[in-house]
Amino acid sequence: MVSSIHKEARNRIIASIVTAFGIVVGLAWNEAIGSLIQTYIPLGKGTMTAKFIYAIVLTIAVVLITQYLTKLISKEE
Repeated sequence: MVSSIHKEARNRIIASIVTAFGIVVGLAWNEAIGSLIQTYIPLGKGTMTAKFIYAIVLTIAVVLITQYLTKLISKEE
């Protein structure tokens, strides 16, 4: 019983660490993409509309990529 609790705790800790790394990578990509957009489409400060458009486009892209990867994993199983 203690062994199974130990394994479960270890698995959850590992999953949490991997999730944290994923968040760090996501933030790095967010900054990189933001800089890319700022380079090619210079926006003034406080352009809330542009930030919402960026968030919407990014959300749609992530949903489409997630759907594709989910289908890919389903086919392999």
